[in-house]
Amino acid sequence: MGGDVTDAMDINNHGIVVGRSATPDFDQHAFAWKKGVMKDLLVPSSMANAINSVGQIVGDAQFQAAISAFLWDRGAVTFLGSFGGQDTHAFDINDSGEVVGSSDLPNSVGDSHAYLWKNRVMTDLNDRVSPNSGWILYSATAINETGVIAGTGRNPQGKVHAFLLKPQQ
Repeated sequence: MGGDVTDAMDINNHGIVVGRSATPDFDQHAFAWKKGVMKDLLVPSSMANAINSVGQIVGDAQFQAAISAFLWDRGAVTFLGSFGGQDTHAFDINDSGEVVGSSDLPNSVGDSHAYLWKNRVMTDLNDRVSPNSGWILYSATAINETGVIAGTGRNPQGKVHAFLLKPQQ
């Protein structure tokens, strides 16, 4: 895109690579690269973090001081919303279009909760674990085709630890 830095973040089963690339004016834009051709997703100050086999792409875009998660689908951009805090990130998407990430809580600095965005609704994954478990789920970083979610949280002993959340039957 004319700048001197490009980062690849993910690749799907069709060989389409997504990431971010610098522009000559020192901005960065999310891109999709296929068969040697880089396509600008036309979202300013953005990066693409993941792509599914359908070609849907998720990423983050900065607007003023806030970061917003987005879904790019055949040229249309949908912003995923937030839990009311400053920043929201989208880290992964499965072939069903389910997105996972993290969203800051209102009136907090860096206090985020993991989410699942499904059917255009953002759900706090902490609502899917027992309040008595002692876990706080901070960030969901991956989701597979069966809906199993991996991420990072704080366990009952107060340690930052990986988690695996399986969908309820």
